[in-house]
Amino acid sequence: MSHGVVVFDIDGVLVDSSQRYNHCQSITKSRREFWQCFFDCSLLHMDKPNKRLIQLARAFKNLGWRVVILTGRVETMRDCTIGELRQFGVPFDEVIMRKNGDFRKAGEYKRDVVRGLGGFYARVIAYDDDPSVVGTLRGLGVVVVPVSLITPPAGGAQKNLASNQPAWLNETRPPSNITTSRAL
Repeated sequence: MSHGVVVFDIDGVLVDSSQRYNHCQSITKSRREFWQCFFDCSLLHMDKPNKRLIQLARAFKNLGWRVVILTGRVETMRDCTIGELRQFGVPFDEVIMRKNGDFRKAGEYKRDVVRGLGGFYARVIAYDDDPSVVGTLRGLGVVVVPVSLITPPAGGAQKNLASNQPAWLNETRPPSNITTSRAL
């Protein structure tokens, strides 16, 4: 029996994709070009594993939690994404990817997915680097740990949340004081 579900984002959480992010930002002129570049499987070699968060995912898995990867990467990246996760040793039970053509804001997309997961699990914990996702999921009563690996140059879309990270995030084991989330 699962103790609950832990949801991890990929880019900026399990994977340091800052080199790919900065590369795409430097060679593109529009938002559309940026996302086409960022979602190019041939550039995943620029990514590096976040060993601390991958260890944490393993610890949750070893304790009987279901590990779900919830990413804004598009479905056309599924094979290369799963390959990258396996290469970096990320344990997972399920990988949920954004459908091609789904242009909802990240908070809306992830809210809808996590709402569906909440119907099956008494406890839901999420790790994400996007402030809008963090706020939206907390609004559902989900325990959310903000993670900051990417700090884009001035004017970038993501906000540095490092100062808001709880001390136990530096550990490689799940927190022992997690209580049941309220109904989603």
